[in-house]
Amino acid sequence: MPIEWRDKLSVGDPTLDADHKNLIKIINEFEEKADAGFDRQVLSETLKRLMGYAKEHFAREERLQARINYPYYDRHCQEHRRLLRDVEGHIRTYMEDTSTEIDGEVKLAMLHFLRDWLINHIIEQDLKMRPFLGAS
Repeated sequence: MPIEWRDKLSVGDPTLDADHKNLIKIINEFEEKADAGFDRQVLSETLKRLMGYAKEHFAREERLQARINYPYYDRHCQEHRRLLRDVEGHIRTYMEDTSTEIDGEVKLAMLHFLRDWLINHIIEQDLKMRPFLGAS
């Protein structure tokens, strides 16, 4: 079931909100492609897009947080580093080690990872920035 953007997901910054919409797009496209035929190619494309998205988005988010003196900046940066390590771990596990079978279990694990990222990072972490960005 595709994820839909809702205004309650907004952190109050148009650039970061656009980034988060992009993450939703990556998740939805992964799910759609994986349902049509899951293989190493689908997984590879998703992981590459996710890594590119993460690096660019985290840099933008961290610059904004530094500019507004976000009180949870250090903790948030640590969370970003953890998420990047997680993506790198998936790349090692599924792309560098080609002996790993790409099956329905991997598909479900990847979908869980993507959705968990959305829920835990955006909803539980990024939304804490709203009051510091003047959003209600």
